Amino acid sequence: MIVQKNTSNPLHLIIEEIKSLTECHRGQVSEIIKNSGIEAKDLLPHAYFDHSPEISYGRKIIFKNHQIIVLAVSWAPGDFSAIHSHGDTEWGVLCFFGDCEHRLYEEKGNSLRLVKKSIIPEGSIIAIEGEYIHAMGNLSDKPFQSLHVYFTGIEGKTPGNGARIFLPERKKVYTTTGAAYLDMDFNENSENAGEIDFDPGTLRDYASFIRPFFQRNNKTQLPDSIDFD
Repeated sequence: MIVQKNTSNPLHLIIEEIKSLTECHRGQVSEIIKNSGIEAKDLLPHAYFDHSPEISYGRKIIFKNHQIIVLAVSWAPGDFSAIHSHGDTEWGVLCFFGDCEHRLYEEKGNSLRLVKKSIIPEGSIIAIEGEYIHAMGNLSDKPFQSLHVYFTGIEGKTPGNGARIFLPERKKVYTTTGAAYLDMDFNENSENAGEIDFDPGTLRDYASFIRPFFQRNNKTQLPDSIDFD
C-alpha cells in the first residue's frame, strides 16, 4: 500500500472511501471526489512539474492495488500526452484543477481521426471508458494538476496495461503498460500493434500540440516533417 490512512486530507479520504466500496462504480467515485472538497493545494505534495524534458508530462502513482490505480498528473506549460487508449482499464474518473486542452478521436478500420477539440474547464469531473481514445495537455502559460482514478474488474488484469499509443509521425500503434508520453522510446522489442493512417486535419492538429514538446527537446523539425498529403 502506498498511502496510509489520513482522513484529515481530502485526497486520502477519497482513497479510503474508494477502497471501502464493495462494488466500485464510476458514478460512486465521481460523487466521492465531488463531495471530498479536494482542492488544487491537496495535490501539490504529488506535483511533478520539474520532470525531465524528455517526458511529456508529470505522472505519480498515489495508490495502486489489483483493481484501482490513483494518479496525480502534473501539466507544466507545453506538456501534452500522446494519443492513447486505456487498455485493460474498464473506466476512469478524472478531476481537473486547471483548464485542460482535450482531443477526442474515432478509430475506423485502419484509420484514426480527430472528432472533437475542446477545453475541459477547471473543476470538471469526467468519466471515460477504457477504449476512449484521446490526448490532453496544457497549452497555457500556467501549470496545473489533475487527479485520475482508473478501475478494472477483469480478473488478472491491471488498469492501464495494454493501452495503445498512436504515433502519427510514424503511422504506427504500440502498446504500453502505463504512461502515454509523446515520442516514447519504442524499439524492436516493443509490442507493435500495427500501422494506422491519419487524415490531414488530424495530422495538422497533432503537429500543433506536440510542437512545444519537440522544441524543448531540440527536435524542431519533426512536427513540420509530418506528411499532410
